[in-house]
Amino acid sequence: LCFYSLPAALISSEYIRLPDNILKLIYTLLMFSVSYSLLKPKNSVDLILNSEDNSSIVTNTLIDKSGNIYNYPKAEISSVEGSIVSLGGLLCGLLGVGVGETIVPQLVNKKIPIPIVAATSTLVVALTCFVSAGVQISILVNAGGISAIPWNLVIYMIPGVIIGAQIATLLQGKLSQDLIETYIGTLFLSIG
Repeated sequence: LCFYSLPAALISSEYIRLPDNILKLIYTLLMFSVSYSLLKPKNSVDLILNSEDNSSIVTNTLIDKSGNIYNYPKAEISSVEGSIVSLGGLLCGLLGVGVGETIVPQLVNKKIPIPIVAATSTLVVALTCFVSAGVQISILVNAGGISAIPWNLVIYMIPGVIIGAQIATLLQGKLSQDLIETYIGTLFLSIG
């Protein structure tokens, strides 16, 4: 996934400049498509994959520190799915968001358990945002010095991110996958 997101974020951070209204439109369309992907009714193939008898499909097993066992199919990323992740990387370079929104529904639709999806998405988002933020910060510093960085916003947002991450970690595994998919889909729909 990083193979797709990192180059796209680097390129868009450095070279692409779009008007705000175009960026908002692109992000809105992304949010609507992601929410649809998570909220669409499950078809019969989905129901079969979610049934108890899926032992022939399971290729990965993970046991967490609490002893929870996660069996899930091996996820292969197609070129189309990689292109969608690249779009998320482009948006990350332009807006600072988008990678997680493109990764989560794809992995959820591949029947990967939410804890695995969350960890995978967080890793890819962190690496992509690190690259994108590095480029954006260097552009700001080159244009106006260290004071060009909006420190008031950075300091304001850090506690919210830390608190939100801690709450999500505590809730992990306590809510059903269907409830989380519905919540995330509804959240993305409302953001769009």
